[in-house]
Amino acid sequence: MGYRYRYVDDDLEGRLKRAGAVLIRGPKGCGKTETARHFAKSETVIDVSPNTKNIMTLDPKLLLAGDTPHLLDEWQEQPDLWNYVRHEVDNRKLKGQFILTGSATPDDEAKLHSGVGRFSVMQMRPMSLFESGKSSGEVSLKALLNGEKIGSTFHEANITQIVDNLIRGGWPGIQELDIEDARLSVLDMLELITEVDISRVSSMKRDPIKVRRLMSSIARNIANEVKIETIATDAVIDALRVKKLKTLFLNIF
Repeated sequence: MGYRYRYVDDDLEGRLKRAGAVLIRGPKGCGKTETARHFAKSETVIDVSPNTKNIMTLDPKLLLAGDTPHLLDEWQEQPDLWNYVRHEVDNRKLKGQFILTGSATPDDEAKLHSGVGRFSVMQMRPMSLFESGKSSGEVSLKALLNGEKIGSTFHEANITQIVDNLIRGGWPGIQELDIEDARLSVLDMLELITEVDISRVSSMKRDPIKVRRLMSSIARNIANEVKIETIATDAVIDALRVKKLKTLFLNIF
């Protein structure tokens, strides 16, 4: 599958004209790197390049060398790169020099503050149904909000396809998989979040079981305004259900 147009493409192109560097933020697997590569003229993959640590010690600017825009993928593996990019943008006094992609870290906000005037921060999300080719795009949400008249051809709803789209989600990497493999891939992502990512981002070891209960509660209450107390109670009730099921299982066997 070739590169699919993303709504943020036009946004990224504009930001590169306005700022020296663009930071793309978003959840893992939403397509940050592929979109950045679509615009970048050169690239350094920080977490893969074997000599990155040595270069950071000897001359970090070597990691910034290349045709522009230069992509620094997984830049957060070497947090000091932020300051080197910031200073390089100041020295070059040119727009569209760097694109940074990677996962969030706890001190991101401090970095963002230090990048004012040099960096433009772009939020990216998983694919919409239109981006993934699951929607015709006939109805525009923007047009609806602007009060424009909307017309659309009637399409017979296929409940199986709707459920499949919900299971698959907007993750670019699994759009071409059959539905069972896509479902298992989503479960693998959830497993990684509960076991690794949530503890890394919060800088504190979290109980994966409690994280799963919290995520289940949020999922049950999605698209609703819900109090934190409700989510907490919901998670506790979920834990009690598990305990009762374990007790029942032991009594039977």
